[in-house]
Amino acid sequence: MQWFNVILLLTSAVFVHAQLFHQLSHQKEQESKVNLQQLSQRRKGNQKAVLKKYTTAKSYLFNQTVDHFGRQQGVNGSWFYQHFYLVDDFYKTGGPVFLVIGAEAELKESDLESDNLPKQLAELHGGILVGLEHRFYGATRNGRSVPTVDLSNESLQLLTSDQAIEDLAKFIRSFPTLFPQYNLSAAGTKWISIGGSYAGSLSAWLIQKHPDLVFAAHASSAPVLAESNFWRYSYTVEKGMNYFSGSDRCMQGWTRAVKAMDQTIMKLKSNATALQSFKSKFWLSRVKNLGDFGSIVTTLFPLTVQYSSFANMFIPSTLGLKGVTFLEAVCGGVYFPAFTNPNATNVELLVTLQNYTIAYLSMNGVTGDSDPLVDSWNTFEIADRNIQNNWYLWLHQVCNEFAYGMIAQSVTEPGQLISSWSVYSQFVTLEYYEWTCEALGLSPTGVADTVSTNRKYNGLNITTPRILWVNGDIDPWHWLSNFESAPNPQSQAVILFENATHCNDLWGSGYQTTNYSLSVFDRILKVYSGWMQMPVSSPTTAVTSAPQLDEVVENTKNTSSLKIALIASGVGVTLLAACLSVVWMKISKRRKNYSKNRTRVDPIGNMIEKAVERSQQMESQQIESKIDVQVLEEQREEFEKSESKSGLRSNPISVMSYWFE
Repeated sequence: MQWFNVILLLTSAVFVHAQLFHQLSHQKEQESKVNLQQLSQRRKGNQKAVLKKYTTAKSYLFNQTVDHFGRQQGVNGSWFYQHFYLVDDFYKTGGPVFLVIGAEAELKESDLESDNLPKQLAELHGGILVGLEHRFYGATRNGRSVPTVDLSNESLQLLTSDQAIEDLAKFIRSFPTLFPQYNLSAAGTKWISIGGSYAGSLSAWLIQKHPDLVFAAHASSAPVLAESNFWRYSYTVEKGMNYFSGSDRCMQGWTRAVKAMDQTIMKLKSNATALQSFKSKFWLSRVKNLGDFGSIVTTLFPLTVQYSSFANMFIPSTLGLKGVTFLEAVCGGVYFPAFTNPNATNVELLVTLQNYTIAYLSMNGVTGDSDPLVDSWNTFEIADRNIQNNWYLWLHQVCNEFAYGMIAQSVTEPGQLISSWSVYSQFVTLEYYEWTCEALGLSPTGVADTVSTNRKYNGLNITTPRILWVNGDIDPWHWLSNFESAPNPQSQAVILFENATHCNDLWGSGYQTTNYSLSVFDRILKVYSGWMQMPVSSPTTAVTSAPQLDEVVENTKNTSSLKIALIASGVGVTLLAACLSVVWMKISKRRKNYSKNRTRVDPIGNMIEKAVERSQQMESQQIESKIDVQVLEEQREEFEKSESKSGLRSNPISVMSYWFE
């Protein structure tokens, strides 16, 4: 399947390359020591510096309802175990609870342990930090938080935003009784939800739906407006590449190359033989749909703008060697210099675009135009719906609820172009996007019901008090959020972070180096300080009946794994979510499927296999944690026996969940 370009086209959050970001996070950790000292000098009044402190997230399972709106049953009947983490190192009696919302990826310990904004807020205000994993998205962890026996479309009817909101609501209601030692049932406890990207939307929707449970909400880079014709995404990709490269010269050359390719295809569409010959110059003659073709060639580098150049690698860094980012490859003037040469001819630019595509395909295991590996880049229906094959979960939500059609700018509609042509191919259209959803088998018509979604959640017009909207003006997703003004300016706050990307605020103040960026965090912390000084007008509703003992089970197998100081979705949290991870998963599977018929050396494939072996070794080295209450240990053992009996929850963890962890 043309999984790669489909996912780049449809997803809003990504995992990043693990080795490179481990290096980056280490550098950030060192910088943060200096920056926090700077920050402490800037704080005034009650906004004291947030000091670094090592924390350990405790792992638990929560007895969650399968279907909040009907009677659909799951693998255990009407309930399932939902995973969550808890950090209480900073808690002081009467302090708030900061609810980190998991989104379109598994929730990790590092989401609560890293020195990010949620952890800083918990320390600053003496609060509890708790993170709830989104239903289904723990599938990469042996089917964790998955309520069903498989991932069929019938099962995925339970994977919706409104089910997720009710999961959060039940969790909040139950929490005080599950942990009575915190005395959170008393009036005065403030629950503050925090999320980025899709989780940011959930944060806003949660307080809108349940203002009696949530006191305030932080919605970072939250695309609360469901939109099909999202051409502003590619528009902002071009704008952002101009910013990061320092001029518009590179994108001027790039869009000229895309124009030459599109116009050539338009001329050859009626001549099948000539069209195949032209596609072969990109090593893509086996790709059938022109939307797939255009997407492979032109939509590889948007993550440079959505997150940073380090989140988008043309050549991954391996074996201690520095890799090459897409920004360096396309706009550096070294690898493909025609893109930055204003005197390059259209022919030179087209040939350069072909060489660029071939270089990327070669780095991902393709040996030539006749390579059968290319067949897997065509779009066709997902046949395997077992839990271990779970890469398409977010696409199911996108194709049915939100659309988010990241399509090419129109070359005929006024105001959509920055250069003389679009940054994406003109074959990356809304029709192609909808066809993809239908062809994958994720939607009967391919058309997401954005009208119902916007009617349900009020689109941009969410007026519930005490919502903080934060967006970066380079982030393509800011267009679908409240970035200019608040729907309720008397009781909401809007912060537009200049020259910032997706969910930058959730990284925390320790990673900021400029006076301006530090001033943004001053504003964020002032909003929180204001919330802390307000009375609780609607105290958290206590549960009316005590949950059973199996309602909360401490997870005693905590995997020892690399903690990287990154936050960017779900808490942003799971923010670095799905797309690139899925891409590399599919690439890895392609290599595996075709390796038996090859004698060639595949250094990237070998690198991935070694990473998988190392990851499996890490998984086997699990550390047993202590449980205070014996009955909880017995419940955990009973749960594991049920997993083993079903045979569905003991699958090895996804290759790429390790690779990008």
